[in-house]
Amino acid sequence: MKGMYGIREKEMLEAFEVAMHPQSSLPLGTDHIIVGLQPRRFGPAVRAAGASERVLSDENPALNWMAVEVGEQGGGGGQEDGAGKPGAQSAQDAINMIRQGGGCSELVVEAVTGLLGRRLGRLLMIDQEAIQPTGKSLAAHGLDSMIGAEFRNWIFREFKINVPFQQLLAGSLSIEQLAKMVCEKVSDGQES
Repeated sequence: MKGMYGIREKEMLEAFEVAMHPQSSLPLGTDHIIVGLQPRRFGPAVRAAGASERVLSDENPALNWMAVEVGEQGGGGGQEDGAGKPGAQSAQDAINMIRQGGGCSELVVEAVTGLLGRRLGRLLMIDQEAIQPTGKSLAAHGLDSMIGAEFRNWIFREFKINVPFQQLLAGSLSIEQLAKMVCEKVSDGQES
């Protein structure tokens, strides 16, 4: 068995049921649902077939979840969301840093960049280390319109600011530039 298998009708209906629930009602950490694949077996099968370099490449962002699994099976294991890294642990921490005199200082921008990078990595199901804060646009990381809408909603929910959808999907906006924009809007009191 190479990590793929058929499923019964009951399993398919259960998968549909999970897929139709709002994200907030699912167990923490459930971002995507995949049926008919066993990542523990699929990773070794991909490596054995010599296809891991293609899977681990940035050419197909839709397969990022698989790249993470193959990397973890290969001993490269992903780390927790920024554990042990300095900076804000939540958007509220970053907002407090901005309001308590930090403004848009380099330290605050770095903290917000880290938060945005962690969230983007989770949404795209890629390791945070693969997220480049500068030199690579959000779109180049694999952000599409569906994930972009979810990312934009998260920014609005956490920072209470409106980031135009077209800017998120523009081929020129990096995570660090987005972090500066967020800092400026929060600093200027442009919260919606």
